[in-house]
Order: sequence, then C-alpha cells, then structure tokens
Amino acid sequence: MKKHYTLFFSLLLSLSVKATIFTNSNAITIVDNDKASTYPSQLTVSGMSGLVSNVQVTIHGLSHVYVSDVSLLLQAPSGEALLLQSFCADGASATNLTYTIADIGATQFSAASIWSNNGTYKPTSYMWDIFPSPAPLTPPGFGSYNAPGPFGPQTATFASTFNGINPNGTWKLFIGDFASGDAGTISGGWSLNISSGGFPLTMAQIQLSASQKNQETYLNWNTQENFYQNFMLEESEDGIHFYTISSTTNFASTTAITDAGARFYRIKGLTVDGNFAYSNIVSIVSKENTMPIEVFPSTTQHAVFVRNTELKDTKIAVYSLTGSALYSLTSSSEMVEIPLHSFVYTPGYYVVRIQQDETTKTYKILYQP
Repeated sequence: MKKHYTLFFSLLLSLSVKATIFTNSNAITIVDNDKASTYPSQLTVSGMSGLVSNVQVTIHGLSHVYVSDVSLLLQAPSGEALLLQSFCADGASATNLTYTIADIGATQFSAASIWSNNGTYKPTSYMWDIFPSPAPLTPPGFGSYNAPGPFGPQTATFASTFNGINPNGTWKLFIGDFASGDAGTISGGWSLNISSGGFPLTMAQIQLSASQKNQETYLNWNTQENFYQNFMLEESEDGIHFYTISSTTNFASTTAITDAGARFYRIKGLTVDGNFAYSNIVSIVSKENTMPIEVFPSTTQHAVFVRNTELKDTKIAVYSLTGSALYSLTSSSEMVEIPLHSFVYTPGYYVVRIQQDETTKTYKILYQP
C-alpha cells in the first residue's frame, strides 16, 4: 500500500503542474569590480496558482573578457535566495553567450573552461561572494543566501531553495563583478521559467520533539513516509527566520546541541518530487551559565579572541554549523587568539565552544575575510 500511495502522490503532482516563462529583456551592464548597472534586475511573476515545483534561469547574451569575475544570485519574492554562478570558467572569456541554469543540467559549470552556447548547467559555486546591499548576506544564517557546491559544505539547489513557496511577486537577479580589470554585458537580459501547482504536504508527517539535560538540547524526530529523500535541521532565534545547521538522509535521528538562550527548531523534509514539508516547531530556553569567559568579536575578518578572567584550564574548540571540528586547544592564558584565517576557508557562521570543568558554553561568530 505504501508504494501505491507514493506513486499516486507523484502522479497527482505531475498532472497539476504548470510551467510559465517570464522575461526581462533589458540589457545589463556588468561594471568592473562592482555591482551591475541594474542591481537587482527584476521581473514580476503573476497569475500563477499553487506552489513552486521547479525554477530555471536563462541568461541571454553574456559577454565578458574574464567570466570568472561574474557572479549571479537569484532571490524569490519571499526572500529565499540561491547563488547560481560564482568563479566559474577561470581565465575564459564569453561572447554573446546564452545558457540556462537548472537542476536538470547534466553537469555543473567548469572551473576552467567556458560552457557551450544554449547549454543547461546546474548551479555552481567555486567561491562565496559578499554581494553589495540590498542582496542577502553570505551563507549561512538569517537573511543569507543558499549556495550550491562544489565550494563549501552547502549543496543547495533550485528545488531545496524555492520549491513550495508562492511563485507570484517580484523576483530579483543580483549580478556582481568581483575582480578588477574587465567589464561586460548581458545584452538580452534574463528569463525565469517557473512551474507551479501540486499541493502542500501534511506538516504532521514529520514529528519533532525536544528535551534538555544540563547544557545539552536533544532533538528527536522521525517520519514513516517514504517519499522524503533528505532532512534538514533548521534553527531560529525568533521562531520566524530559520537557517539550516545540519542535514541527513536518515528517517529518524537524535541530535545534541549545546547553546545558551532561546532557540527554535524545525525539520525540513525534501521529497523525491522536489517539494518539501516542515515538521512542527519546538522551542528551547537554555540556562545561561556564569562562566567568566568572553569571546569577541562576533563578526571578524581574521581572528577571534577568548578572554579567560579566572586563568583556569579551558578547552576551546571551533566547529562548523554542521558539527565538523576545525580547531581545538586547552589553555589557561588570560587571552587566546584563534587564527580563523589559518584553518577556515569558507565565509559564514561558525561555533566557538568553551568548556571549563563540567560547564560548556557556545558562541556563534561570523567569519567574513
């Protein structure tokens, strides 16, 4: 019965999907080492029913002497954003090149060679760029954009970023040139191919619960549905704006998190059909401890410092938001410098974990070299 149900779900979704192409044909000048002349370039989507089930972007007539300077970022009306292209085709040039960026692309963009005219390629990033305002911030975190591979731990796609949202409203394409010496144009503007329809999944299909012990928060979740292919754990400080802190393909999991203050959590389940559903939201208020430690600055371009006023043995570690250990030491010095630039290669948020005796506290810092 489960297999029949999944097949029926897929059939209904495919029958109800409608694709529409929207185009902004205005030419865009790519300014040397700056944001584009039209920033962002916008187009309005209207009259579509249902939720987004597929998005593709076509660039019409890219010309640039040094293509790897050019980066593209797409933002939906509701704020979700995906880095489409960054530091691709290093050393190559393009003349009036038209191409499509889509999840159905056979490959990602090459790091060294220019791609084929009228070809279709997956979103690709070999670097995370700091786009000028009003573009979203470098990932991960509140107000930031998602990024595809191969650079960094994120592997975002059009489906994981946009599927399940309302397609109607103003979509924005941010274009930047991130190196000096060359400029370019996009002579024919850009197109947005959106499919919408289907129906939202039942939120109760993923169950999430939370418990606490000492300074640890334990998140437990499970689902019995077999049409999911990936699960993303999301965190929020206000219960409204969430960002991904880990992902798994397991249908049941327990995750331990050490943090202080109020936090909200939910699970985002991605389906084999490219849609997604959320679990219930759970809230946790961790007890603040009185550890005499100060970690600063909260945003840094180079290093972060730990001040220990008690001069006692303190274990210091740095983790990625996915839980990977990047650096550790034990020190009783009053001031310790952690040289992030020597072992962190991806801009974004990181966690500094401090442990004295049986007390542990974590600090979230933003690294923007």
